[in-house]
Amino acid sequence: MKPIEKNQARAMRKTGMAIKIIAEQLNISPGSVSRWVADIELTEIQKSKLKSNSLKGALKRKEYAEEKRKKYQQNGAKLILQKNPDYIAGCMLYWAEGDKKKNQLGLSNSDPYLMKIFINFMRKNFNLPNDRFSVTVHCYTNNGITIEEIQSYWIKTLLLSKDNLKKPLVNQVPKSSKLYKKNKLLYGVCHLKVLRSTEIVQTIFGSISQYGNMKDYFVLH
Repeated sequence: MKPIEKNQARAMRKTGMAIKIIAEQLNISPGSVSRWVADIELTEIQKSKLKSNSLKGALKRKEYAEEKRKKYQQNGAKLILQKNPDYIAGCMLYWAEGDKKKNQLGLSNSDPYLMKIFINFMRKNFNLPNDRFSVTVHCYTNNGITIEEIQSYWIKTLLLSKDNLKKPLVNQVPKSSKLYKKNKLLYGVCHLKVLRSTEIVQTIFGSISQYGNMKDYFVLH
C-alpha cells in the first residue's frame, strides 16, 4: 500500500482526471489507481469531458499511424524504381500469396521452394535476423510422420530453429471420412510470419502500388 500516492490519486480523480494520466503522473500502475478510485463517482460533465478527450486521443493516434504507413509506402515506391529484379520478384510473390493485413506480414504455402524464395527475399532486402520470424505448421496426421518431423522439415528448409516454431494446427481426419486422402500435402502448409512488421509490409505495399502504377491501391491498408 502506498498511502501518499493513494490519497493523491483520489484527489486527482475527483477533479475528473483520467486514470491513465493519474498513473503516469504518479508513476504507478493504472490497475492500482483503478482500485483506489473505484468508489469515486464522476459528474456527468466530467464523464463527458473524459469521453471527448479519449476520442480526440484515439483520432490523433490513428492519424499518426496513417502518416507513418504513408511514409513507409513512399519509401517502397522509391525502392521499386531501382529495378532490382530480386526485389521486384519478392514483391510480386507477396502480392500474389501474402497476407494483406496492414500491420502484419505473413505468407502461407505448401511449396518449400516458394517459401525459401520468400524468406531469402526478407533476409536480403530487409536484413532480418532469425528471431524476427515465426513458423506455424497446418497439417494432417494421416501420413505416417509425426508433427515433430513435419515441423523439423520446415525449419530446416527455412534455415530456422525450434525457437521459431509456434503451436501447430493439426487436422485429424478419420479413415472413414470422405476427406481422408493419404499423402495429400505430406508436410502440410507452412505459415511464415514476420514479427514487428508494419514498416516492412507497408514498404512492400508501396512498391506494389508503384510497380503496377496503381496510385493509392493500398490506401486503406
